[in-house]
Amino acid sequence: ELGVGDISHPVIYNTPDMRTAYRILYLKDKIEPHIANLNQDYPRLSELTKLKKTNKVLNDWAHKTIPSVYFRIDDEYKECPQIIKLLETIDKYN
Repeated sequence: ELGVGDISHPVIYNTPDMRTAYRILYLKDKIEPHIANLNQDYPRLSELTKLKKTNKVLNDWAHKTIPSVYFRIDDEYKECPQIIKLLETIDKYN
């Protein structure tokens, strides 16, 4: 377990685009468990609210725009994990 100011050993992990990388963690601060409140958690709650609003705007735009966009994917790329994920996402909007 890390203490405040400690740095972890490097850990190998795969990035979303399937590259291998190393992750090192630094524990800057530790806050005891508590029920969220504006006094202690305002910056985090504010950021989450902004993120939620941004996601809603982007999601609304995607629902409106994606059905009118034409996608053509060459056969050699149809098995690519990122392309498959993109196509699955597009199917959700149609």
